[in-house]
Amino acid sequence: MMAGHGNAEDEGPISFRVALILCALPIPGLARFYTGYPFIGLFQLIIYPIGFVWSFIDLLRMLTNHFRDGEGRLLRGYSGRFACVVALVVILFTSVFVSQIIRDTSAGAKEPQTAVSDNSADKSAQSEQADLSNPEAASTTDIDTVISEEVDISAEKGEIKQNGETGNTVLIEKEEENNKSEPAIQQDSVTKIDLTAEIDKAAKQEEEKKRAIHAKIENLRITTYPETTKELKKMGYSKTLAKYGLNGVKKINKLLPKVAEKAAQNPTMDRIAWVDVSSEKSTKNKLVFYAQAANSNRIYITEEELNSDAPVYSNHEKLKALLPMHEEMCEKVIKSYLTHPSTYDKSLFDSASETQEYTNVIRIAFSAKNSYNLEIDYVAIFRVNADSEIVYQTIEEKN
Repeated sequence: MMAGHGNAEDEGPISFRVALILCALPIPGLARFYTGYPFIGLFQLIIYPIGFVWSFIDLLRMLTNHFRDGEGRLLRGYSGRFACVVALVVILFTSVFVSQIIRDTSAGAKEPQTAVSDNSADKSAQSEQADLSNPEAASTTDIDTVISEEVDISAEKGEIKQNGETGNTVLIEKEEENNKSEPAIQQDSVTKIDLTAEIDKAAKQEEEKKRAIHAKIENLRITTYPETTKELKKMGYSKTLAKYGLNGVKKINKLLPKVAEKAAQNPTMDRIAWVDVSSEKSTKNKLVFYAQAANSNRIYITEEELNSDAPVYSNHEKLKALLPMHEEMCEKVIKSYLTHPSTYDKSLFDSASETQEYTNVIRIAFSAKNSYNLEIDYVAIFRVNADSEIVYQTIEEKN
């Protein structure tokens, strides 16, 4: 029910949750303004940041339900769970803030090293400027370097010969001789690529990937029905004959191998152990098949899904994707049973959900006020199938 001192009759109109949130904010004095202490709130704000200490004391008193408003009454709607959640958030925020201050302090200690490296960079820049201050020396050095590089490159390509009259270096290129010795490439020798054939080949490979079977199919497990009226009645398929007709039975037999191949493309199916038409989900004009794997995974496949390229999903995969929606649906059901739905308070630590073979199992622990305005702890358990139908539910008081 309620921690600290006092009872429901001693509560005032001031909301406990709003006051606690205002007190947890990094602005001292807000909670005091809200709870009827405007002068104390203004004083906490003026003596910033010392007001944080005072505000922290107020926070502790609120968490233990010992804080009273300006009229001397306790705050309305105290919740121990909500107080724990706010306390955890404050602790987390404080730890992050302190760690950031430590990082900033360590980063500031490393700044002098950066300044030293900047000074060395300035010295190198000054040395470059000093070289540029003597343009004649710089130009002479650059010209000699360029000439030596050109001579080295030319020596790799051809032979160097001295001209006796002028003293200049003459380069005899060997590239022309090499070009003369190489046979000319005939245009007819170039292999022509048939682009149409390559495109068709790529398309076939892509099609084979789409049809790739991941799971092994046991052909003996694919159910087939007799395709004569006499044999259907003789083997006990009178209801199947009456529901689908003889042409419908032949259609089912034709589609069963395709169902196995479609289901085998799902990576969650280890081995296709059974394939059949679903008598519960099928109608004469709308067939629904199912494929059962050795690992108990089951996939339901309609005719539309069978004729499309879209992947199919197992019952377990569909249920897992629907789990958040099922949890929200169950909470709405719970609130519809409560006398005071606004007092519904879910326990995050004691609630759990899981996906089983055919249903989502959802357990919700919560508290709410009854008709006598007393806060009671409850436990609700639901089972929801892949069609989002609640197949089992129970809501009981927690022992």
